[in-house]
Amino acid sequence: MITDFVRGRRSHIFDVALALIFLLAGEIEVARNTQRGSPVWVDAAAVAVLMTCLAWRRRAALAVCVITTASVAVLSLHGDVLALNMPMVVLFVPPYSVARYEPRARAVAGLLVTLMAPLTVSLTDPSHDALGFSLGMPVASWAVGRVIRANLQKAQALHRRADRAAAEREELQRLTVTDERARIALELQAVVVASVSEMVLWAEAAQRMLESDPSAADACVGSIDMTATQVLADMRRVLGILREEQPSVPLAPLPGIHQLPALSLTSGREVQLIVEGTGRSVPASIDLGLYRIAEAALEEADDRPSSQPLELTLRYSPDSVDLMLSIDGGVCVGWPTAPMRQWAALCEAEVHTLSTSGIEHLAITIPQPVEAWA
Repeated sequence: MITDFVRGRRSHIFDVALALIFLLAGEIEVARNTQRGSPVWVDAAAVAVLMTCLAWRRRAALAVCVITTASVAVLSLHGDVLALNMPMVVLFVPPYSVARYEPRARAVAGLLVTLMAPLTVSLTDPSHDALGFSLGMPVASWAVGRVIRANLQKAQALHRRADRAAAEREELQRLTVTDERARIALELQAVVVASVSEMVLWAEAAQRMLESDPSAADACVGSIDMTATQVLADMRRVLGILREEQPSVPLAPLPGIHQLPALSLTSGREVQLIVEGTGRSVPASIDLGLYRIAEAALEEADDRPSSQPLELTLRYSPDSVDLMLSIDGGVCVGWPTAPMRQWAALCEAEVHTLSTSGIEHLAITIPQPVEAWA
């Protein structure tokens, strides 16, 4: 887009320079004309209008054809058009420009308007014997402009088709790589599940043999240690496959429930956190999931005035942990968003609305007892 803007500016500067050159040459010719049969100001004004309007030959080609034809008509009726050579640019520049930069219908209209200039000269001076040349040159210039326009449009269409084909190939390669990565991840996941199952069996065996055969129990624990190391390596492979390439990996710890009030620092909206019940530690995935849900809710609340805080209520109960969200005494229209639903599904949480003390909340309930997290 920036390149097109710069190219357009350069083209306009070129047209302005061309118009100034023609204007200077035309006025010099008017001043040096010794076969004047009309006031000099008529010739000077008509030539000035004719040459100046050429600066817009790309942006308003049809209008330029009309103005230049009108200028030639003025020179034919009240000036010395046959004694001047510079007005002949009307036979070349306007017809070429209207054919090059206008669609077909406007280009044909521009050609017809341009042909009126030599016809006007011929009608005002029947002794003018170059009508064939005066009519042939605009047609030839117009034809050249149409050919160049057609070739450029064909080249642009080929470039667009090539860009589209390249984008399609890139997208196909990306989808192929994504599918293959997903297949590899699923197979590695099966390996990890099998290894974890093996660890569970070794742990049960070690527990049964702990008193009767401590040495065998130690061997089982050693097998668990080896299997756990292998499982960790396989998990790194799975995560490495699923993780998209990034220029840098953040080294800061992942956020959680305790970082919820800090959301106001990144969003500019105040976040009010209310904790009900006795707080306790929760699994790392749920800790991160609750934070991401609140973060996604805050992003969706951008359509509300920034003076309204996001109210978060974290309720600990013996059988669940609830995260309740509200803003301005109600639930935001866009809640729950797709990311909120994804994180809730990851946490095996239930998403529903809940009204307390006349305030409607969006509640994220994780129905797991304390024993499950002990």
